[in-house]
Amino acid sequence: PFEFVITSRFRFDVNPVVAFDSLTVVNERPKVGMTMDQSGSRYTYTYKLVADHAGTYTIPAFDVFVSRKVYTLKNYVFEVKD
Repeated sequence: PFEFVITSRFRFDVNPVVAFDSLTVVNERPKVGMTMDQSGSRYTYTYKLVADHAGTYTIPAFDVFVSRKVYTLKNYVFEVKD
């Protein structure tokens, strides 16, 4: 398993279902953490994922919602090695 982490200055809501291409999502919704520093709040959204085998994977674009506004996070391509 490995983790996919999104860091944001704002708390947001993620779609109830985020489908990851050819990956198994261990946690259905991300684990949300928050820290404070001199520049303000920082939120982390952590997904735990499992790749079935080595290869190139794509996390597709998906929407997040902040104060009723919709923002689309771009897709992300990465490689899992043995």
